[in-house]
Amino acid sequence: MFIIKKLVASFIMPLPLAILLILAASLLFILTKRKKLAISLNLAGLILLMVTTMPFLTNGLLQTLESRHMYTLDTEYMSDITTRPNAIIVLGCGHKNIEPMPITSQLAHCSLARTVEGVRLALKYPELDLIFTGYSGNHPISNAKMNSELALQLGIKPSRIHVFESPKDTAEEARVIKQHFDNSDFILVTEASHMARSVNEFKQAGLRVIPNPTRHLYTDLDNYYWYQLKPSAFWLEQSERLIYEHLGLIYQKIKY
Repeated sequence: MFIIKKLVASFIMPLPLAILLILAASLLFILTKRKKLAISLNLAGLILLMVTTMPFLTNGLLQTLESRHMYTLDTEYMSDITTRPNAIIVLGCGHKNIEPMPITSQLAHCSLARTVEGVRLALKYPELDLIFTGYSGNHPISNAKMNSELALQLGIKPSRIHVFESPKDTAEEARVIKQHFDNSDFILVTEASHMARSVNEFKQAGLRVIPNPTRHLYTDLDNYYWYQLKPSAFWLEQSERLIYEHLGLIYQKIKY
């Protein structure tokens, strides 16, 4: 099921879907007499590319998604004894294993942001342990291990770090942590766009979490020059993230 979910999600991302539409349009135009359909498919592909590589639609939708769990200053929830957490969870994301690159070059942007935010909190609150999750994929070292290695290099003591290398997705991460830390409250660190889906999974597993989102992709377009708003891979990443997370939320509603 995990592989099927990833395959389905990858093929309905904007770029491959637009390429498929334009390719189908080209074949129809060349090989058949259905010219109007070919032109319609071609226009659909081009419009999809334009909409998803510019920020005007997706940026606002991202703000709506990311604001479901707003960032709260850690001093606020740490000062409340009734909600004071016992540990910090840093969810896994992506990486590569290529030596002798520094660890910061081997971690994907999402992993780097999540880990640095987790370490920031751990350095500020030395009584809290750090929990890292995430499997290896096709790499020799797991994402949890790579993230924990960065935490060690940034000064976190090994005794404070817990690593779970088997979970492949957010649901598995929640279940594994439930098995080992049943009666604890946690600070949950992940990307802002991923937080809504993550909180749902941890609630479903029966765990209490305080959302601590990081790597917000929403941006204030008023601070950009007009030429920075042209179609680009930067805005495409926003669109892909938005679509991926909404697909995950839809899947959760079906599953639960």
